[in-house]
Amino acid sequence: MSSGPFVMQERLQSDERWMSDRSRIYEVAPGQTSNIVDVGTGVPTMFVPMLEELNVVYSPQMRAVSEAGRRAITYAPLLQTKRRLSVSDRVSELAAMADFLRLTTFDLVAWSDTAAVAHRFALQYPERVRSLTFVVVPDVYRLPTTLRLLLWPLVNLPIERLVPIELVAFILGCYMSGPLLDARTVRSVARRIPNLGAVLKWSCLPCIEEHRVAGTSSLPPVLVIAGRLSRVVTVQQAQSLHRATGSKEAIVIIDNGEHVATYSNHAEVTKALLGFLKGLSGDTTAARGTK
Repeated sequence: MSSGPFVMQERLQSDERWMSDRSRIYEVAPGQTSNIVDVGTGVPTMFVPMLEELNVVYSPQMRAVSEAGRRAITYAPLLQTKRRLSVSDRVSELAAMADFLRLTTFDLVAWSDTAAVAHRFALQYPERVRSLTFVVVPDVYRLPTTLRLLLWPLVNLPIERLVPIELVAFILGCYMSGPLLDARTVRSVARRIPNLGAVLKWSCLPCIEEHRVAGTSSLPPVLVIAGRLSRVVTVQQAQSLHRATGSKEAIVIIDNGEHVATYSNHAEVTKALLGFLKGLSGDTTAARGTK
């Protein structure tokens, strides 16, 4: 049941304040700082970021994880507006962030296009990842035809600084929204992202373009959560991801699940995530990487 656009925006503002109040600026490398949200103690769970402005979509799970006697972490990732930021670049940043936070092993949660980073990190550093949770993620992105056509000029022409923010925000609102998280709210968040067209082209779309999950036996335990109402990732694509990962966990399909299910369908996603983490072999609140 929809709570209405004004109620949703009020909730979003409250959750953004919750994240901001718990954000701290750290010098993660000489001359390089990052805003890090690090709450709770115990088994660490890293929520893989795409843009700092979108970290709020993880706030319901981060709150629940920390209240369950665990540690929840995310950060403001570096972005590029003039050159391609590859998945490898983001994996290196995630590894550096984990080193800075002295995380030995941890769980990874990835929503949408951040999955490319989580998957590649798990393949590259299998000894560091206890588990992977993918929320509304395909095995390979096959974007809707209309969306691909709308993005083609941005991807292929040097127009990223000429495209009006309102146009990009409008497109994102059309494809990332649903009955619960309405287009108006999505667009209000998108408008606050500086250099939105360039950020989308150089820092976000590479994760969609490079995302490939083929059959492999080298992944840790995997949970896949899908939403029937996502306009970007179909249930069939999520099922293909589930098969490709060889997950022994049953796929969780949320009937009214939207693309931003971590936020719009937070209760269902949180329940599935906490149940999965609790059921992991050898789970303990005194794991490596605690504060």
